[in-house]
Amino acid sequence: MAYRATSLEKGFSPSELLMGRRINTTLPVANTQLQPYSVNKKVLEAKEERRIEGQKMNYDKHHGVRNLDKLDPGPNVWITDRRIFIQNLSQGTTLMAQDTNTLLPMPIQDVSLWMSSPQSPKTYSERVSSSTEASPDPYVTRSGRTVRPLEKLDL
Repeated sequence: MAYRATSLEKGFSPSELLMGRRINTTLPVANTQLQPYSVNKKVLEAKEERRIEGQKMNYDKHHGVRNLDKLDPGPNVWITDRRIFIQNLSQGTTLMAQDTNTLLPMPIQDVSLWMSSPQSPKTYSERVSSSTEASPDPYVTRSGRTVRPLEKLDL
């Protein structure tokens, strides 16, 4: 009950938005304040818009979001991060990202490599593991322990 009667950032409580009047709580309230009234939708929308813009500005400032440079239509680009926000504005479509290195221009020779026909898979020759050979001069620690070299996977 107290939650529904508490005013939000918009200036109205949830019960005021739902029923158009303040609800009776355990706190004493004048009867004139419990009478129904209409909520001004334009004022409510303006306050909500200001709240959303403030949150967006704080988020962008904290996370370093910047507008990306204008890209000419036509050249291929490499998208390194999928978290790109596309905004349709009156001037046109703009891309926003947290990292300015998200869209990198792709050189033309690299494009031809990606679009070329697939090559045959490489075959690897088997190598004999050198870990079975005893090293001629093993390292001995001060305490007398013999240190063996790591056995690495050798493809």
